[in-house]
Amino acid sequence: MDQAKIDMLKTCEDYYCFNKQQLSKIEQFRTSYTINEVIRWFTLDSFVYRLLNRALRTENISHLYLFRFFIIDLCKQLEHERTCIRDRDILHLYRGQIMSSSELNDLKDNIGNLISTNSFLSTSRRLDVAMQFILGATDTDELKVILFEIEVDCQNTKITFADIDKYSQLQGEEEVLFSLGTVFCIEAVEFVSTLNLWKVKMTATDELSNKIKEAFNLTIGTENRSPSILFGNLLINEYGLFDIGEKFFQMLLKNLSPNHDDIFDIYTSLSKIYRQKEQYKIALDMALKAYDLRRKVVSRNCIDLNELLNLIARIYLETRKYKLAIKYYQESLVICEKNKN
Repeated sequence: MDQAKIDMLKTCEDYYCFNKQQLSKIEQFRTSYTINEVIRWFTLDSFVYRLLNRALRTENISHLYLFRFFIIDLCKQLEHERTCIRDRDILHLYRGQIMSSSELNDLKDNIGNLISTNSFLSTSRRLDVAMQFILGATDTDELKVILFEIEVDCQNTKITFADIDKYSQLQGEEEVLFSLGTVFCIEAVEFVSTLNLWKVKMTATDELSNKIKEAFNLTIGTENRSPSILFGNLLINEYGLFDIGEKFFQMLLKNLSPNHDDIFDIYTSLSKIYRQKEQYKIALDMALKAYDLRRKVVSRNCIDLNELLNLIARIYLETRKYKLAIKYYQESLVICEKNKN
């Protein structure tokens, strides 16, 4: 059995040690789970759904890492199912949800801007199904009743979502699930007095996708990365979860010894995160720490160093320190020439 799966199930068993029903489901998962059933397991009201969503909601980094194999399987399967949903050009979806007033204010403040989800977002093709989740709820000063109306272009293959009704325990709800880190543009937020709820109109978009992949060019040399580094890079590069990725790499930095093999990659990834957030001072600090480590370790390959030098040069360029930017770009070119020879 894969070590990641063993670690996840051990944590689940410890959490539900006095719950015979959940322990039975954990054992069933251990003996029968395959990637083809990952969506079904996610839709079940069981240990996987409860603990994974809690970890995503609270951004519990250690628990997210324990669930890494399930998260990756679920994203892969949604990508696979994505090919089966091109039955129309535009899809209109709905989601009913109770939110705090501060969360609603965040949505209001970001009208016209992009937001990304830090979870798998469940929606329905049917308005009446979405309304069932907020039926009887009252809009108060503290808690707000929200109806999301989401529009998505089915022909845009960069947006990952899938019709999962056939896997759901409640078939007929016409559930559509968006993958982790999906990006939406908030079009409008308005109060509907006749329904006593807030309506939030959003459009799924891939606008951030190319920018993220360009900023985090992590496809080179990944075969030599540890599972921890690969998982952290996956959070950022594939799903755009910068805050969670930052916490994850900071956790690794705190818990690993200064001489650990992963420290170079941790500093490099943190530098890319802070650069993307336009926190250039700390981005440069992380990059230069990685550079100091790289100069001491001759076993690292040229691609690592070249990527790092380009990162440092870009940070200097973006902070208008052009002479220093040219210096590191030139050093990168020298390495490229040596590597050719």
